[in-house]
Amino acid sequence: MRKCGVFMETRTAIIEEYKKLVISEKRANVSISEICKNVGISRKTFYNYFRDSWDIVEQIILNDIEKPILLGNAEKLPYHDTIYIIFERFLFEKSFYKIVITENCQNSLFESLIECFAKIISRCYDKPGLTESEAKYVDYKEASNIVMLLRKWAKDGMTEPIESMIKVCMYAYDNAKR
Repeated sequence: MRKCGVFMETRTAIIEEYKKLVISEKRANVSISEICKNVGISRKTFYNYFRDSWDIVEQIILNDIEKPILLGNAEKLPYHDTIYIIFERFLFEKSFYKIVITENCQNSLFESLIECFAKIISRCYDKPGLTESEAKYVDYKEASNIVMLLRKWAKDGMTEPIESMIKVCMYAYDNAKR
């Protein structure tokens, strides 16, 4: 039982150190060696938890965004409330997300975020009348729209209120249904 607790403590320490380094260095592609040194683990131990630094980001997104969305889905929250949760989580961790979503590098977070949000959307919403393949494209399209808006919002400093971003999302969503 304690083994699981140690695993989670180390995993959490790696994630928190990654966030801290991203914010202090103002870049998402931080050194795994530096994470390991600051957490007090070996690189081998790091790779027991994560494939690379982008894997950490994906886990952060899943923890910060997917869990609240799945809870909301269980409560049958309307779509705009789900989108609100996403923007609220980004704003809560503004210093971190502002850097990782606007970073342009070889392993672009942009595509990772789209894939991650597409997975979240596919688990959260039924798409009656669509084939499995069509549903995947719908998930990807919707995820792309959200991520593009989140990126623009982050580049602009996240100064617009969340309610304005929800209005933009819902405008596009409602007009797409016509």
